[in-house]
Amino acid sequence: MEKPPRCKFTVFFFIIISLSLGLISFVLCIAAEIKRNKEEDLRWNGKLCYLPSSKAFGLGIAALVSFFLAQIIGNSILLKYSCWRRKK
Repeated sequence: MEKPPRCKFTVFFFIIISLSLGLISFVLCIAAEIKRNKEEDLRWNGKLCYLPSSKAFGLGIAALVSFFLAQIIGNSILLKYSCWRRKK
């Protein structure tokens, strides 16, 4: 008697989540590049140069976090699948 494929839905779900996080990371990187400070934003206040803060830093950090999570999920799926095939 054959066993039905175990956790097939879970694997596909995590693959979709991983791909979605990768796409979100890509979009956030593009948004951070668009929002970054330009050369015209540099200000001189008498003694020092001043560069105002921008949203690009937060967008870049969010892109790194989503990319990191996508890598963890994707690698854990590959590891689990390769170990599952060895046991078979």
